[in-house]
Amino acid sequence: MENTIFFERATHSIGQGAFFSGSVRVEHERFRYIYDCGSNDPQPLRYEIARYLESEQNENALDALFVSHFHKDHVQGLNQLLAGMQVESVIIPYLSPFERILLITEKAVENCLNYDEIQFISDPVEWLASRGVNRVIFVTTGGDESPPPADGMRTANDPQDKRGIRFSLKDIEEIETPVPAGNGRTQPVVYFLPHTTPLNLINTNSRMMNWEFLTFIHPDLERIEKFKDALIQVFPQFEYQDGRSISIRLDLLLPVLRNNIERGKLAGVYRNAFENLNYTTLCLYSGPAFNEATECCHLNILNKYAVARRSSVNPQSFHGLGHLGEYHHGRVGWIATGDAPLAVAIRREEFLNHYKDRFPFCSTMTTPHHGSKHNFDTSLCERGIAYFVATAREGNQHHPDPGVRRSVQQSGALFFLVTEEPLTELQEHGLVYGAYR
Repeated sequence: MENTIFFERATHSIGQGAFFSGSVRVEHERFRYIYDCGSNDPQPLRYEIARYLESEQNENALDALFVSHFHKDHVQGLNQLLAGMQVESVIIPYLSPFERILLITEKAVENCLNYDEIQFISDPVEWLASRGVNRVIFVTTGGDESPPPADGMRTANDPQDKRGIRFSLKDIEEIETPVPAGNGRTQPVVYFLPHTTPLNLINTNSRMMNWEFLTFIHPDLERIEKFKDALIQVFPQFEYQDGRSISIRLDLLLPVLRNNIERGKLAGVYRNAFENLNYTTLCLYSGPAFNEATECCHLNILNKYAVARRSSVNPQSFHGLGHLGEYHHGRVGWIATGDAPLAVAIRREEFLNHYKDRFPFCSTMTTPHHGSKHNFDTSLCERGIAYFVATAREGNQHHPDPGVRRSVQQSGALFFLVTEEPLTELQEHGLVYGAYR
Protein backbone atom coordinates (compact mmCIF):
# COMPACT_ATOMS: atom_id res chain seq x y z
CA MET A 1 0.00 0.00 0.00
CA GLU A 2 2.28 2.71 -1.33
CA ASN A 3 0.02 5.61 -0.32
CA THR A 4 -0.49 4.48 3.27
CA ILE A 5 1.35 5.37 6.47
CA PHE A 6 1.55 2.59 9.06
CA PHE A 7 2.43 3.74 12.55
CA GLU A 8 3.12 2.12 15.91
CA ARG A 9 3.78 3.51 19.37
CA ALA A 10 4.26 2.04 22.83
CA THR A 11 4.13 3.29 26.40
CA HIS A 12 6.67 1.05 28.11
CA SER A 13 6.13 -0.40 31.57
CA ILE A 14 8.99 1.19 33.52
CA GLY A 15 7.29 2.37 36.70
CA GLN A 16 7.85 5.95 37.88
CA GLY A 17 9.29 7.43 34.72
CA ALA A 18 8.78 7.89 31.00
CA PHE A 19 9.78 5.74 28.04
CA PHE A 20 7.74 6.01 24.85
CA SER A 21 8.73 4.59 21.47
CA GLY A 22 7.16 4.79 18.04
CA SER A 23 7.67 4.28 14.33
CA VAL A 24 6.25 5.53 11.04
CA ARG A 25 6.44 3.33 7.95
CA VAL A 26 5.59 3.70 4.27
CA GLU A 27 6.24 0.62 2.13
CA HIS A 28 9.75 -0.61 3.05
CA GLU A 29 10.96 2.66 4.64
CA ARG A 30 10.66 3.19 8.41
CA PHE A 31 11.31 6.10 10.79
CA ARG A 32 11.80 5.28 14.49
CA TYR A 33 11.68 7.64 17.44
CA ILE A 34 11.72 7.67 21.24
CA TYR A 35 10.40 10.25 23.69
CA ASP A 36 12.21 10.16 27.03
CA CYS A 37 14.01 7.18 28.53
CA GLY A 38 14.19 7.19 32.30
CA SER A 39 12.67 5.92 35.53
CA ASN A 40 13.14 6.00 39.28
CA ASP A 41 12.77 2.20 39.09
CA PRO A 42 16.02 1.04 37.45
CA GLN A 43 15.29 -2.66 37.11
CA PRO A 44 12.16 -2.43 34.91
CA LEU A 45 13.80 0.39 32.96
CA ARG A 46 16.89 -1.71 32.17
CA TYR A 47 14.67 -4.60 31.15
CA GLU A 48 12.50 -2.50 28.83
CA ILE A 49 15.49 -0.82 27.16
CA ALA A 50 17.14 -4.21 26.60
CA ARG A 51 13.89 -5.57 25.18
CA TYR A 52 13.58 -2.60 22.85
CA LEU A 53 17.18 -2.88 21.67
CA GLU A 54 16.72 -6.58 21.00
CA SER A 55 13.55 -5.95 18.99
CA GLU A 56 15.34 -3.35 16.87
CA GLN A 57 18.72 -5.08 16.49
CA ASN A 58 18.34 -5.47 12.72
CA GLU A 59 17.76 -1.73 12.21
CA ASN A 60 20.60 0.66 11.41
CA ALA A 61 19.84 3.47 13.83
CA LEU A 62 17.25 5.30 15.89
CA ASP A 63 16.18 8.27 13.82
CA ALA A 64 15.13 10.63 16.61
CA LEU A 65 15.36 10.81 20.38
CA PHE A 66 13.25 13.52 22.03
CA VAL A 67 14.16 14.47 25.60
CA SER A 68 11.51 16.39 27.52
CA HIS A 69 13.77 17.59 30.36
CA PHE A 70 16.75 16.56 32.45
CA HIS A 71 15.18 14.93 35.51
CA LYS A 72 16.38 11.44 36.40
CA ASP A 73 13.01 9.76 35.82
CA HIS A 74 13.12 10.94 32.20
CA VAL A 75 16.80 10.48 31.27
CA GLN A 76 18.33 7.81 33.50
CA GLY A 77 18.29 5.21 30.72
CA LEU A 78 20.03 7.31 28.06
CA ASN A 79 23.46 5.80 28.65
CA GLN A 80 22.14 2.26 28.15
CA LEU A 81 20.09 3.27 25.11
CA LEU A 82 22.91 5.21 23.42
CA ALA A 83 25.39 2.43 24.12
CA GLY A 84 23.10 -0.03 22.39
CA MET A 85 22.27 1.79 19.17
CA GLN A 86 23.31 4.64 16.90
CA VAL A 87 21.11 7.73 17.24
CA GLU A 88 20.84 10.15 14.34
CA SER A 89 19.13 13.15 15.97
CA VAL A 90 18.54 14.19 19.58
CA ILE A 91 15.95 16.92 20.15
CA ILE A 92 16.11 18.71 23.50
CA PRO A 93 14.71 21.93 24.96
CA TYR A 94 17.09 24.87 24.95
CA LEU A 95 17.83 25.83 28.56
CA SER A 96 19.72 29.02 29.28
CA PRO A 97 22.97 28.44 31.20
CA PHE A 98 21.39 29.88 34.34
CA GLU A 99 18.44 27.49 34.19
CA ARG A 100 20.95 24.65 33.84
CA ILE A 101 22.93 25.94 36.81
CA LEU A 102 19.66 26.06 38.74
CA LEU A 103 18.91 22.46 37.77
CA ILE A 104 22.38 21.32 38.87
CA THR A 105 21.91 23.25 42.12
CA GLU A 106 18.63 21.43 42.77
CA LYS A 107 20.33 18.08 42.33
CA ALA A 108 23.19 19.15 44.60
CA VAL A 109 20.72 20.20 47.31
CA GLU A 110 19.01 16.82 47.05
CA ASN A 111 22.41 15.03 47.18
CA CYS A 112 21.63 13.14 43.98
CA LEU A 113 24.21 14.73 41.70
CA ASN A 114 26.95 12.86 39.86
CA TYR A 115 29.58 14.05 37.41
CA ASP A 116 27.93 12.38 34.42
CA GLU A 117 24.77 14.41 35.06
CA ILE A 118 26.82 17.60 35.43
CA GLN A 119 28.45 16.94 32.06
CA PHE A 120 25.13 16.20 30.33
CA ILE A 121 23.35 19.26 31.72
CA SER A 122 26.29 21.66 31.33
CA ASP A 123 27.26 20.70 27.76
CA PRO A 124 24.73 18.37 26.15
CA VAL A 125 26.33 18.64 22.70
CA GLU A 126 29.68 17.34 23.92
CA TRP A 127 28.02 14.67 26.08
CA LEU A 128 25.94 13.41 23.14
CA ALA A 129 28.94 13.63 20.75
CA SER A 130 30.88 11.26 23.00
CA ARG A 131 28.04 8.76 22.54
CA GLY A 132 27.98 8.93 18.76
CA VAL A 133 25.00 11.23 18.12
CA ASN A 134 25.13 12.88 14.69
CA ARG A 135 22.76 15.81 15.16
CA VAL A 136 21.53 17.91 18.10
CA ILE A 137 18.45 20.10 17.74
CA PHE A 138 17.75 22.67 20.46
CA VAL A 139 14.09 23.69 20.64
CA THR A 140 13.45 27.35 21.46
CA THR A 141 10.43 29.62 21.57
CA GLY A 142 12.13 31.76 18.95
CA GLY A 143 11.98 34.69 21.38
CA ASP A 144 14.58 36.84 23.10
CA GLU A 145 15.78 34.01 25.34
CA SER A 146 17.04 32.08 22.33
CA PRO A 147 20.80 32.06 21.63
CA PRO A 148 21.99 34.76 19.22
CA PRO A 149 22.70 33.73 15.64
CA ALA A 150 26.27 32.49 15.25
CA ASP A 151 28.59 34.00 12.67
CA GLY A 152 27.96 32.34 9.36
CA MET A 153 24.64 30.83 10.38
CA ARG A 154 23.02 29.49 7.25
CA THR A 155 20.25 27.28 6.00
CA ALA A 156 21.00 23.69 6.91
CA ASN A 157 23.51 21.86 4.72
CA ASP A 158 23.63 18.75 6.86
CA PRO A 159 25.34 15.76 5.21
CA GLN A 160 22.60 13.46 6.48
CA ASP A 161 21.98 10.08 4.91
CA LYS A 162 19.55 10.62 2.04
CA ARG A 163 18.19 7.07 2.23
CA GLY A 164 15.00 6.25 4.05
CA ILE A 165 12.51 8.45 5.88
CA ARG A 166 14.13 11.42 7.60
CA PHE A 167 13.51 14.94 8.85
CA SER A 168 13.21 17.73 6.33
CA LEU A 169 15.77 20.27 7.58
CA LYS A 170 15.58 22.85 4.82
CA ASP A 171 13.77 25.45 6.94
CA ILE A 172 15.91 25.03 10.07
CA GLU A 173 18.97 27.10 10.86
CA GLU A 174 22.27 25.25 11.30
CA ILE A 175 24.83 26.89 13.58
CA GLU A 176 27.72 24.47 13.42
CA THR A 177 29.15 22.35 10.64
CA PRO A 178 30.62 18.89 11.30
CA VAL A 179 34.30 19.16 12.25
CA PRO A 180 36.55 16.54 13.81
CA ALA A 181 36.50 16.66 17.62
CA GLY A 182 39.67 16.31 19.65
CA ASN A 183 39.48 12.51 19.86
CA GLY A 184 38.92 12.05 16.13
CA ARG A 185 35.13 11.76 16.25
CA THR A 186 32.83 14.01 14.24
CA GLN A 187 31.18 16.82 16.17
CA PRO A 188 27.37 16.77 15.86
CA VAL A 189 25.66 19.28 13.62
CA VAL A 190 23.73 21.70 15.85
CA TYR A 191 20.45 23.44 15.06
CA PHE A 192 18.04 25.80 16.74
CA LEU A 193 14.39 25.00 16.04
CA PRO A 194 11.63 27.47 16.98
CA HIS A 195 8.82 25.43 18.46
CA THR A 196 6.41 26.99 15.99
CA THR A 197 8.21 25.11 13.18
CA PRO A 198 7.22 21.44 12.79
CA LEU A 199 9.73 18.75 11.93
CA ASN A 200 8.28 17.22 8.78
CA LEU A 201 9.18 13.81 7.39
CA ILE A 202 10.35 13.19 3.84
CA ASN A 203 11.15 9.93 2.05
CA THR A 204 14.17 8.82 0.02
CA ASN A 205 12.99 10.86 -2.96
CA SER A 206 12.55 13.95 -0.73
CA ARG A 207 8.80 13.75 -1.10
CA MET A 208 6.98 15.42 1.78
CA MET A 209 5.09 12.92 3.90
CA ASN A 210 1.86 13.47 5.76
CA TRP A 211 3.43 13.13 9.23
CA GLU A 212 4.99 15.73 11.50
CA PHE A 213 6.48 16.33 14.94
CA LEU A 214 5.57 19.63 16.58
CA THR A 215 7.34 20.60 19.81
CA PHE A 216 6.35 23.06 22.54
CA ILE A 217 8.35 24.56 25.42
CA HIS A 218 7.47 27.02 28.18
CA PRO A 219 10.52 28.59 29.90
CA ASP A 220 9.81 30.45 33.14
CA LEU A 221 11.97 33.39 32.09
CA GLU A 222 11.08 35.69 34.97
CA ARG A 223 12.09 33.27 37.71
CA ILE A 224 15.25 32.22 35.86
CA GLU A 225 16.29 35.86 35.56
CA LYS A 226 15.69 36.33 39.30
CA PHE A 227 17.86 33.30 40.03
CA LYS A 228 20.61 34.73 37.83
CA ASP A 229 20.53 38.03 39.75
CA ALA A 230 20.53 36.28 43.14
CA LEU A 231 23.35 33.96 42.05
CA ILE A 232 25.58 36.78 40.84
CA GLN A 233 24.96 38.72 44.03
CA VAL A 234 26.45 35.83 46.06
CA PHE A 235 28.92 34.61 43.41
CA PRO A 236 30.07 37.62 41.33
CA GLN A 237 32.22 35.37 39.12
CA PHE A 238 29.08 34.17 37.31
CA GLU A 239 28.83 37.55 35.61
CA TYR A 240 31.33 36.02 33.18
CA GLN A 241 28.87 33.27 32.19
CA ASP A 242 27.36 34.01 28.79
CA GLY A 243 23.62 33.97 29.47
CA ARG A 244 22.75 32.81 25.94
CA SER A 245 25.25 30.01 25.41
CA ILE A 246 24.71 26.30 24.75
CA SER A 247 27.12 25.31 27.53
CA ILE A 248 27.97 26.18 31.13
CA ARG A 249 31.44 27.33 32.19
CA LEU A 250 32.40 24.50 34.52
CA ASP A 251 35.52 26.41 35.56
CA LEU A 252 33.08 28.71 37.41
CA LEU A 253 30.66 26.10 38.71
CA LEU A 254 32.79 23.12 39.79
CA PRO A 255 34.86 25.01 42.41
CA VAL A 256 31.57 26.03 44.06
CA LEU A 257 30.22 22.47 44.05
CA ARG A 258 33.45 21.01 45.42
CA ASN A 259 33.71 23.40 48.39
CA ASN A 260 31.28 22.60 51.22
CA ILE A 261 30.97 26.20 52.36
CA GLU A 262 30.43 27.54 48.83
CA ARG A 263 28.05 24.70 48.06
CA GLY A 264 26.04 25.64 51.15
CA LYS A 265 25.79 29.23 49.91
CA LEU A 266 24.57 27.97 46.55
CA ALA A 267 21.96 25.83 48.27
CA GLY A 268 20.86 28.91 50.22
CA VAL A 269 20.24 30.84 47.01
CA TYR A 270 18.14 27.95 45.74
CA ARG A 271 16.12 27.42 48.93
CA ASN A 272 15.39 31.10 49.45
CA ALA A 273 13.28 31.53 46.37
CA PHE A 274 13.62 28.90 43.70
CA GLU A 275 12.37 25.55 44.98
CA ASN A 276 9.59 23.96 42.92
CA LEU A 277 10.50 25.87 39.78
CA ASN A 278 8.64 24.62 36.72
CA TYR A 279 11.64 23.64 34.62
CA THR A 280 11.36 23.95 30.87
CA THR A 281 9.70 20.82 29.48
CA LEU A 282 9.52 19.80 25.83
CA CYS A 283 6.05 18.62 24.79
CA LEU A 284 5.58 16.77 21.51
CA TYR A 285 2.84 16.16 18.95
CA SER A 286 3.46 13.18 16.69
CA GLY A 287 0.83 12.61 14.04
CA PRO A 288 -0.49 13.43 10.63
CA ALA A 289 -0.11 16.90 9.18
CA PHE A 290 -3.69 16.84 8.07
CA ASN A 291 -4.58 18.33 4.69
CA GLU A 292 -6.65 17.54 1.63
CA ALA A 293 -4.47 14.48 0.88
CA THR A 294 -5.61 12.75 4.05
CA GLU A 295 -8.37 10.27 3.32
CA CYS A 296 -8.99 8.18 6.44
CA CYS A 297 -7.29 7.04 9.63
CA HIS A 298 -7.61 4.01 11.89
CA LEU A 299 -6.24 3.35 15.36
CA ASN A 300 -6.05 0.14 17.39
CA ILE A 301 -5.39 0.17 21.14
CA LEU A 302 -3.71 -2.86 22.69
CA ASN A 303 -3.52 -3.41 26.44
CA LYS A 304 -3.64 -6.83 28.12
CA TYR A 305 -4.51 -5.51 31.53
CA ALA A 306 -7.54 -3.50 30.37
CA VAL A 307 -8.93 -6.43 28.40
CA ALA A 308 -8.49 -8.75 31.36
CA ARG A 309 -10.31 -6.37 33.70
CA ARG A 310 -13.22 -5.96 31.28
CA SER A 311 -13.59 -9.70 30.78
CA SER A 312 -12.95 -10.71 34.42
CA VAL A 313 -10.02 -12.84 33.31
CA ASN A 314 -6.72 -13.06 35.14
CA PRO A 315 -4.33 -10.86 33.10
CA GLN A 316 -1.53 -13.35 33.76
CA SER A 317 -3.34 -15.80 31.50
CA PHE A 318 -2.93 -13.55 28.46
CA HIS A 319 -0.08 -14.59 26.21
CA GLY A 320 -1.11 -12.46 23.26
CA LEU A 321 -2.05 -8.80 23.16
CA GLY A 322 -5.52 -7.75 24.19
CA HIS A 323 -7.53 -5.80 21.63
CA LEU A 324 -9.32 -2.95 23.39
CA GLY A 325 -10.96 -1.32 20.43
CA GLU A 326 -10.65 0.44 17.12
CA TYR A 327 -11.01 4.18 16.58
CA HIS A 328 -12.12 5.31 13.12
CA HIS A 329 -12.68 9.04 13.30
CA GLY A 330 -9.46 10.54 11.98
CA ARG A 331 -7.94 10.89 15.44
CA VAL A 332 -4.62 9.09 15.50
CA GLY A 333 -2.20 11.78 16.71
CA TRP A 334 -0.39 11.68 20.06
CA ILE A 335 0.72 14.44 22.44
CA ALA A 336 3.34 13.85 25.13
CA THR A 337 3.50 16.41 27.93
CA GLY A 338 6.55 15.48 30.05
CA ASP A 339 6.29 17.40 33.33
CA ALA A 340 4.60 20.44 31.78
CA PRO A 341 2.92 22.64 34.47
CA LEU A 342 -0.49 22.66 32.82
CA ALA A 343 -2.28 23.55 36.06
CA VAL A 344 -0.71 27.02 35.70
CA ALA A 345 -3.18 29.07 33.68
CA ILE A 346 -0.72 30.99 31.50
CA ARG A 347 1.28 27.85 30.67
CA ARG A 348 -1.90 25.89 29.93
CA GLU A 349 -3.26 28.63 27.65
CA GLU A 350 0.02 28.71 25.73
CA PHE A 351 -0.05 24.93 25.38
CA LEU A 352 -3.69 24.76 24.27
CA ASN A 353 -3.24 27.57 21.76
CA HIS A 354 -0.04 26.02 20.39
CA TYR A 355 -1.76 22.71 19.64
CA LYS A 356 -5.25 24.00 18.83
CA ASP A 357 -4.97 22.89 15.19
CA ARG A 358 -3.69 19.42 16.21
CA PHE A 359 -6.25 18.54 18.89
CA PRO A 360 -9.00 17.73 16.35
CA PHE A 361 -6.77 14.92 15.02
CA CYS A 362 -5.32 13.69 18.31
CA SER A 363 -6.44 10.46 20.01
CA THR A 364 -3.97 10.10 22.87
CA MET A 365 -2.31 12.36 25.44
CA THR A 366 0.03 11.62 28.30
CA THR A 367 -0.99 13.20 31.60
CA PRO A 368 1.74 15.64 32.69
CA HIS A 369 4.03 14.66 35.56
CA HIS A 370 2.64 11.13 35.83
CA GLY A 371 -0.89 12.39 36.47
CA SER A 372 -0.08 14.83 39.27
CA LYS A 373 -2.91 17.17 40.25
CA HIS A 374 -0.36 19.99 40.36
CA ASN A 375 0.20 19.71 36.59
CA PHE A 376 -3.33 18.95 35.37
CA ASP A 377 -6.51 20.87 34.64
CA THR A 378 -9.94 19.56 33.65
CA SER A 379 -9.94 21.77 30.54
CA LEU A 380 -7.49 19.27 29.03
CA CYS A 381 -10.41 16.84 28.91
CA GLU A 382 -12.41 19.20 26.69
CA ARG A 383 -10.32 18.71 23.55
CA GLY A 384 -11.85 15.43 22.38
CA ILE A 385 -8.92 13.27 23.50
CA ALA A 386 -10.04 9.62 23.67
CA TYR A 387 -7.17 8.15 25.71
CA PHE A 388 -5.14 9.60 28.59
CA VAL A 389 -2.03 7.77 29.77
CA ALA A 390 -0.12 8.04 33.05
CA THR A 391 3.17 6.28 33.80
CA ALA A 392 3.84 5.69 37.50
CA ARG A 393 4.87 3.15 40.09
CA GLU A 394 2.22 0.66 41.18
CA GLY A 395 0.55 1.84 44.39
CA ASN A 396 1.66 5.48 44.15
CA GLN A 397 -1.04 7.54 45.90
CA HIS A 398 -0.43 10.80 44.03
CA HIS A 399 0.78 9.69 40.60
CA PRO A 400 -1.74 9.58 39.18
CA ASP A 401 -3.91 11.62 41.46
CA PRO A 402 -7.39 10.06 41.97
CA GLY A 403 -8.98 13.38 41.03
CA VAL A 404 -7.13 13.46 37.71
CA ARG A 405 -8.26 9.92 36.89
CA ARG A 406 -11.83 10.80 37.86
CA SER A 407 -11.86 13.95 35.68
CA VAL A 408 -10.68 11.95 32.67
CA GLN A 409 -13.25 9.21 33.16
CA GLN A 410 -16.10 11.70 33.72
CA SER A 411 -15.25 13.30 30.38
CA GLY A 412 -15.89 9.96 28.65
CA ALA A 413 -12.24 9.29 27.84
CA LEU A 414 -10.37 6.15 28.84
CA PHE A 415 -7.58 6.37 31.42
CA PHE A 416 -4.60 4.01 31.24
CA LEU A 417 -2.12 3.60 34.06
CA VAL A 418 1.13 2.02 32.88
CA THR A 419 3.24 0.80 35.80
CA GLU A 420 6.32 -1.42 36.14
CA GLU A 421 4.06 -4.43 35.50
CA PRO A 422 4.67 -5.61 31.89
CA LEU A 423 0.98 -6.41 31.37
CA THR A 424 0.12 -2.72 31.69
CA GLU A 425 2.17 -1.69 28.63
CA LEU A 426 0.04 0.26 26.19
CA GLN A 427 0.49 -0.31 22.47
CA GLU A 428 -1.14 1.61 19.66
CA HIS A 429 -0.95 0.99 15.95
CA GLY A 430 -2.84 2.15 12.93
CA LEU A 431 -2.72 3.64 9.49
CA VAL A 432 -3.31 6.83 7.56
CA TYR A 433 -4.51 6.70 3.95
CA GLY A 434 -2.82 9.50 2.06
CA ALA A 435 0.88 9.21 2.86
CA TYR A 436 2.08 12.26 0.94
CA ARG A 437 1.18 15.91 0.68
